[in-house]
Amino acid sequence: MRLGKKGEFVGFTLLALLVMGLFFVSFGDLEISGYAVYSGDGDCGSEVTESSTLEGNLNCGGIGLEIHANGIELDCQGWNITYGINGSDEVYGIYNPNYDDVIIKNCNLYDGNSTNGTYQFGIYFSGSSNSGNITNNTVKTVGGNYSHGIRIDNSENNIISGNSFTTTGEYSHGISFKGDLTVSQDVFSNTINCTNDSSNAFNLDLGAHDNSFRNNVIVDSYNGIKLFVNTGLYSENNTFRNNSFSNSENYDLIILSGVNGTTLRDQN
Repeated sequence: MRLGKKGEFVGFTLLALLVMGLFFVSFGDLEISGYAVYSGDGDCGSEVTESSTLEGNLNCGGIGLEIHANGIELDCQGWNITYGINGSDEVYGIYNPNYDDVIIKNCNLYDGNSTNGTYQFGIYFSGSSNSGNITNNTVKTVGGNYSHGIRIDNSENNIISGNSFTTTGEYSHGISFKGDLTVSQDVFSNTINCTNDSSNAFNLDLGAHDNSFRNNVIVDSYNGIKLFVNTGLYSENNTFRNNSFSNSENYDLIILSGVNGTTLRDQN
């Protein structure tokens, strides 16, 4: 390439550096802040490995988003994730297979198929997903059996607060805990509406124990609380304080034989 005068060369160099600098700034802020952005249907099923925001609705045939790192925050900022549209079994709005210190907030999670698909949980924490915070989310599951609002399996010390869970399918519980390692969850200030006559607001199974439920509002359910005994594992030593039950078709609380240590205080 032929070079011009020295001044022209310097000017060209400065201009090139300026353009490069602008390019760096426009994308560098994203890296510095540690935030990725999900904004369209092409992001469905993404493995979330850094703190992220949603900046558009996702309409997903299968899983919405899957957590794949410790210590990250997913903020949907009020956008929707519609998942399971294809009607497949075992798909979830947000799935955390085994990562700790994960925050899920401000998400609207909708089951997208009212006729097909089972085990379509809105939020699913499994396999030692510990010390998370699930707050200010709206979850609606429609039609599919065992499609719980939120399911926690063998995980401990999670906070579940300020959420709204609505389910319509058979055995589709609002909040479902399963496993004898499901311990020390703090569940408070949630609203739960389970319209099917087989679905419980709080369903604890396979030895989920030492969890706290307080200041929750149960609009509708078959049983408000059901504590199971299963394969010799007892869902014991759980505490329920100041929860409100408006329309429990069967019982506000049902405890199967052998479950000990349940504490009830100031239920309405």
